[in-house]
Amino acid sequence: MLNVTVLDSDGDGVGDACDNCPSTANTNQLNTDGDAQGDLCDADDDNDGVLDGPDTADLNPDQCADADGDGCDDCSQNGGSFAAGANNFPSTTDSIPIATACAMPVIPMTTTMG
Repeated sequence: MLNVTVLDSDGDGVGDACDNCPSTANTNQLNTDGDAQGDLCDADDDNDGVLDGPDTADLNPDQCADADGDGCDDCSQNGGSFAAGANNFPSTTDSIPIATACAMPVIPMTTTMG
């Protein structure tokens, strides 16, 4: 008779060899971003490069934060290129912002001659 004992360190009913969080109980094994770690022990659940704490939408890889302060969500550039911290609202050489799909358009000022 063969007796095999399966190690389950966190007691969630999923053996360590198959558990995506072997030291944190998570019976549903939810893994939003499909990496090797389950959401309960994954510091970046949507794999957008921004840790869940400061991430404005930690289960949405197309929305994360505005690390560069350009007024546009960094993960929204190029339809969600997962480039957190990227400058997706560049400036021209004279420092006037170029309008993008996620920012208010720049309205040129006109002058009138009197």
